[in-house]
Amino acid sequence: MKKVISVILLTCLALNLATGCSYKKIDDAIKKQIDDQDAPEEITQVPPDENDFTFIEQGGSLPDYYKYSYADYGLPDEYEETGYKGLTYTFNGAKVYDSIKDSPISVDDCSPLLLDIDDDQAYKNNAFILVDMTAKYNNESNDPDMDEIMPPMEFDGTYLTGDGYKEYTEKELDPPYTDPMRVYFSERPKEGDVDIDGNKLDLDSQANVFRKPIKSGKSVDFQVGILVKKDFIDDNNVFMFLRFREPPEKGNPVYLLDLLGRFSNE
Repeated sequence: MKKVISVILLTCLALNLATGCSYKKIDDAIKKQIDDQDAPEEITQVPPDENDFTFIEQGGSLPDYYKYSYADYGLPDEYEETGYKGLTYTFNGAKVYDSIKDSPISVDDCSPLLLDIDDDQAYKNNAFILVDMTAKYNNESNDPDMDEIMPPMEFDGTYLTGDGYKEYTEKELDPPYTDPMRVYFSERPKEGDVDIDGNKLDLDSQANVFRKPIKSGKSVDFQVGILVKKDFIDDNNVFMFLRFREPPEKGNPVYLLDLLGRFSNE
């Protein structure tokens, strides 16, 4: 069962959304709006409508391929594409641990946090969610070069605010971080591994850390680990997204994985 709900994302998540768009295009569109509307004092973005988000429960799937539009920024109603057609992800389940120390995952296998506090302290004081996923790929093109791909499985965590969600105080959202953080990927390449073209992967680049080769007709099981403040666990308010894009194509909402089953009984 998928449930759609209207929510307002935090500013830090909105920054993630913006990275999928061309700032030049947006700037040009805003300038055009000012010229066309006799320089209004302020141009505000239309808030997300009720069809912007679809929650995926355990057992549900979402596509890697996606279309997104710049129409909300005053540009023509045209779409750009991202991701791989024929690649889908299935959410198999998630398990919550009081800390990573209680999980089967070693801190040594996780990405450096690059926070203002010691990594060991951050891992000790925060909860850890281990998410089980399956990627399945079928080449939908006539291009034999697409029989094997190495997609960036860029899932990450977030929480939501708005009607029905707790309003957190500044103290509750104290640094070193706010959003749930992706820190672990079970299929992380090792030093010396190569891509499907035989080129050595530069693991100093995060773009290469969350990749896994997959052939057409095959599937890959993998796990994603999320470090999260315990307040969000208590509030049943942790979700996971894939390369968040904004705004979605009409009728093609953005997917959020409901890690803690907030809507599973509704």
